[in-house]
Amino acid sequence: MTADTPLVPRRPLRLIDTTGIRKRVRDGVRIALGVAILLAALGFATETHRVCTRWHQTSPHEWSSAHHVLADLGPWPFVVLVGVVGLQWWAHRRRLIVGVVAAVGSAALAFGLLLAYALAHFLDHVDGAGPLVPIGLVGAFLLAAAQLVVEPVVAVLERRALARTDPVMPRAVVVEPGPRP
Repeated sequence: MTADTPLVPRRPLRLIDTTGIRKRVRDGVRIALGVAILLAALGFATETHRVCTRWHQTSPHEWSSAHHVLADLGPWPFVVLVGVVGLQWWAHRRRLIVGVVAAVGSAALAFGLLLAYALAHFLDHVDGAGPLVPIGLVGAFLLAAAQLVVEPVVAVLERRALARTDPVMPRAVVVEPGPRP
């Protein structure tokens, strides 16, 4: 018994363009990552907090005035968030390797910004910080990590779908002569 031999050599994953549901899954992860980045940017722009550097002090003159996270970190959060969006935009219509590079870069930028946000007032008592920034940054990091898995899986599934339509070489069949009547 011999198996059918494909006439087309196996396609490298880096040369495969996604179509159909696989493209929509890939784009869906990118859109969800963009929503998480938008939440973080909204939190950076709108959430205010107060800081007390002395623990267990309740007198009003020990607390700082209410300020945004941008007063602590400067414009860098928006620069990083624009960098994540830029990486995703760059990888939008490209293939596997660019998608993986964008996923790794987005995860690193989101994690670095989350670390800077957490360390801005690490040992201070903070009052009034809202949940948008941490939810957005953790969501962006997790979605970028998920994108790192989705990119190769979608490429492999697309290659399998394309291989089903490839022409195959007919198999050779040996016909043994039977008894003569």
